Amino acid sequence: QNGKIPNGLFPISFDAWNFNNFGKVLPTALSCCLIGYMESIAIGKNLAAKHGYELEAGQELLALGLSNVIGSLFSSYPVTGSFSRSAVNNATGAQTQLAGLVTSLVMLCTLKWLTPLFNFLPNFVLAAIVISSVAPLVAYQEAFKLWRIKKYDFFLWVAAFLGTLFLGVLTGIALAVGLSLSIVIYESVRPQITILWRLPGTTIYRNVKQESSGAFVPNVFIARIGSSIYFANAYFIKDWLRERIQALAQINRTEYIVLEMTAVVSVDSTALHVLEDLVLDFRSQGVHIAFAMVGNRIDRTFRKAGLTNFVGEKWFFHSVHDAVVGCLRHQKAKRKLLSTRTASMIAIPAASTDCGSEPTVVQFDTEGSDLEKGAPELPLSRSQEDLLDIEDNPVHVGNEIGHSNEMHHSCTVIFINIMEDIPMIMSDITAIFQRRGLTVCRANIEAMGDDGLSNMNVAQPRRAAHVYHIKSLLSHGKLKEKELSDLKAELQELLHRRGGA
Repeated sequence: QNGKIPNGLFPISFDAWNFNNFGKVLPTALSCCLIGYMESIAIGKNLAAKHGYELEAGQELLALGLSNVIGSLFSSYPVTGSFSRSAVNNATGAQTQLAGLVTSLVMLCTLKWLTPLFNFLPNFVLAAIVISSVAPLVAYQEAFKLWRIKKYDFFLWVAAFLGTLFLGVLTGIALAVGLSLSIVIYESVRPQITILWRLPGTTIYRNVKQESSGAFVPNVFIARIGSSIYFANAYFIKDWLRERIQALAQINRTEYIVLEMTAVVSVDSTALHVLEDLVLDFRSQGVHIAFAMVGNRIDRTFRKAGLTNFVGEKWFFHSVHDAVVGCLRHQKAKRKLLSTRTASMIAIPAASTDCGSEPTVVQFDTEGSDLEKGAPELPLSRSQEDLLDIEDNPVHVGNEIGHSNEMHHSCTVIFINIMEDIPMIMSDITAIFQRRGLTVCRANIEAMGDDGLSNMNVAQPRRAAHVYHIKSLLSHGKLKEKELSDLKAELQELLHRRGGA
C-alpha cells in the first residue's frame, strides 16, 4: 500500500437511508445475507467441532443481524463471521468474546491515531497472515473420509470446493445446494424398502440382509417401508411390491402382504389414493394387505380419509408378529371355508324309472386338488369374508430351534421354542452346551401362548421360549457355521427324544 490512509471515526449514516431504493438493493442484500451467514456458520461449526462445543445457529443469525443493523447506522460495511479473522483468533489461542472486544478497541485506536504507520505496508504481508492462519482449517482429510463413507458426500464436497474456487462464492454455494437437494429428492423418491423374515423360535422379524439365519413364512410377504409416503414415492412403492410379488409367484405364492410402517411418519392425499388402489389391486388377485405398527399420526390420517374402514380394522396390527398370526388365522379360516364348499355333497337323481329309488350321491374329492397344490384361489366376496371365524382358528407354533450371530456383538444367540414345556429340559440343554465346550453368558425362559405370544395364563397349555447367549470356550467368541449346525442337530434330537416333537 503506497499512499495516505484516511483516519478518524466512521460517520453517522442513518439520516441517509432511502427506502425508495429498497427494491433495488434487496437482491444484493439477500445475496450478502446468504453468503455471510453460510460463511459464519461454516467457520463456526468447524471451530466448534475442533474444540468440542455446540454452536446455536439461531443465536448466530441474531448476532449477525443486530451487528449489521447497528453498523448500518454508522456507514459500516456488511459484516459476518470472518473466515480469516476467526482463523487468526483460533491460531493465537482466543477463547472468549473478550478477544473481539480487544480487537475492536485496537481497531478504534488504529483508525484514530495509527493509520500513518500503515502507509507503506505491502499488501502481501496481510495476505501472508491470512494464508498462514487459514491453511490449517482446510480439512482435505475430510474428502478422503467422505470417499470411504459415502461417495455422494464426497462429490458434493468436491463440487462445493471447485465451485467456490473457480465460479465464485455465491455460484459455488448455489451449485452445492442444488446438488444436495437433487440427491435428497432422488433418495426420497426411491425409499429403502426391506424384506423381513422370522428368526426361528422367536417372534423377531429382521432384514434378510442383516440376518443370515431367518426363515420366510409360507404365503406371507413381509416388507418394511423406510420413509414417509408422498406423491413422489407412492408409485415407486406400489411398483416395487408388484414386482416382488410377481417374482415370488412360482417360488412362494403370496396370499398376504404385511407392511411394517414404523418409519412412515406422514402420508399425503396421493399416497392414500395409491394405497387404496394397491389394496384393491391385490385383493382382486386374492392377496390381502395387512398393516403393522402404524403410528398414531398415520392412524388418524387413515381414519379421516376412510382408508381404515375401507381396508378393515382387522387388517391393522400392533406388531409384525401379530400381523403374521392374523394372516395365518385368516388363511386357515378361508381354506376351511373353501374346503367345506368343495367337499359339499351334490345329490344327482339316478337315471332310473324306479320312482322309489334313492338318488345317487356324488361327492367331490378334495385330495390332490388345486387347493392342496397351492394353485391361485379366487378372492372371497364381502359376504364370504364376513362368514370367516378367524378367532376360532388359532395358529400353533411348533418346536423350533433358531440362532443368530448378528443380534449380539460377542455371543451367539440360540432360540428354542417348545410346544409343551418339558420338565428339566433346561438341564439337558445346558449339558449339551457343556459337552460341546460352550459357556452360557445369559439365559431367559418365558411362558408363551398358542400363537407364540408371551402369555402367563397357566390355564392354557404351557409353552416355553428359551433364549441362550452362548460363547465358545475355545475361541472365546461366536460359534462357526459347522458348530451351529451340529449343535442344532443335537438339540433337535433332544426335543424329539424327550417327547417334544
